[in-house]
Amino acid sequence: MMCVLLVALGAACGSSNNGNPGELYPGRANQYREDQERHIGESVMIGGYTTTVTDVQLDDGWIRVSIEITNRDKAPQRIDSTQWTLVNPRVQTIEATRADFPRTELPGGKTVTAEVSFAVDPDETGVYYIQYKPEPLDAARGIWQYRIRHGTG
Repeated sequence: MMCVLLVALGAACGSSNNGNPGELYPGRANQYREDQERHIGESVMIGGYTTTVTDVQLDDGWIRVSIEITNRDKAPQRIDSTQWTLVNPRVQTIEATRADFPRTELPGGKTVTAEVSFAVDPDETGVYYIQYKPEPLDAARGIWQYRIRHGTG
């Protein structure tokens, strides 16, 4: 009976078996069991969403992240910049500064593209991690790595 309850609770919380913390980025700080590490261009499936970081651009102190989000659920779901953060090479979390979501609620079965931007130190090189956490009560996060090499800013 206890196993059935735990399985039901896990399903209700949106947990999935897509987690792979440390598999792609073994040195990444603050890894959680539910983290879904992906390469840019690859999707995560979290909380009824399929989300892809399609491109990342560095532009004079800004990291601009192009994204595509599909709502796999029938009911509408919230989408906004608060679901996105950036972790810099010093392991500091940066909130999104700009976003161009065309709406804040994504209808069931629909897909949207948008761009989320983060203000960064233009001289700070190293590895950044783009984090996507659409469900506040679900620990699952999408993680994509972006590296800024010396001389690219």
